[in-house]
Amino acid sequence: MAKKSRATFQKREKERARQQKQHDKAQRRVAAKAQRTSSTPPMADDALASAGMHREPQAVPDSAIQGMLHGTCGFLTQCIHMLCV
Repeated sequence: MAKKSRATFQKREKERARQQKQHDKAQRRVAAKAQRTSSTPPMADDALASAGMHREPQAVPDSAIQGMLHGTCGFLTQCIHMLCV
């Protein structure tokens, strides 16, 4: 009989450990969510400009466009040849 109560005690301890682990995990989730919401807001435009970044798309030089249109771009030319063959 002693063995049966020992097994029951071990099961109870195992269940308590599992519940404690779930509780700790839930607390970590709440803390992480609070950390994400209190983090710094995205950089403003002036901060981006001081970092040398721009929100506007960069213009493609006309020479590059002309090169693609006339087939002087090596990669584009290879793609066209692969499609034609």
